Amino acid sequence: MDYRGRGPIHIAAIAGNMEMVEFLIEQRVNLDFVDQTGMSALYLAIFFKNSAIAERLNACGATCIVPKSRLEILLCQAGFEGDYEFIRLLNICGADLNLCDYDRRTLGHLAACENHRDVLIYLATKTNFNFKFKDRFGKDTLEEIQDPQFREEIEHMINNRNGPQ
Repeated sequence: MDYRGRGPIHIAAIAGNMEMVEFLIEQRVNLDFVDQTGMSALYLAIFFKNSAIAERLNACGATCIVPKSRLEILLCQAGFEGDYEFIRLLNICGADLNLCDYDRRTLGHLAACENHRDVLIYLATKTNFNFKFKDRFGKDTLEEIQDPQFREEIEHMINNRNGPQ
């Protein structure tokens, strides 16, 4: 254990050491072991952009464990920055992408404000993200999209993500 209570699986996930991760999986370590800050190895792999390790841990049944307050901040930051890969990995690992910040703004609100089209397309086509969630200013994600043509495209994608209605 290190000073944060992280075990070998945490350290390997952070370092991007796939060989060690594979070894630890073979040794049947607890993949959901949580360090003193409340984070699992899967979350740390995602946070440190070690996609292959995150996908491997997820495939082995690991859980993405992180304090909700931290995840809310990081999701909004990812939306603002357009961090597609971070959002994709959190989604495939079952994280709630609808979490919001203190202004009730979601990653979708911030992605729309910053014109991160790839993030919005991903949310509309690959997730059940709630585009109608209103922030404290009374706006939903769709209302934040400045380009009317792109807004219509996203609405069409949302309406068709579960098949024609």
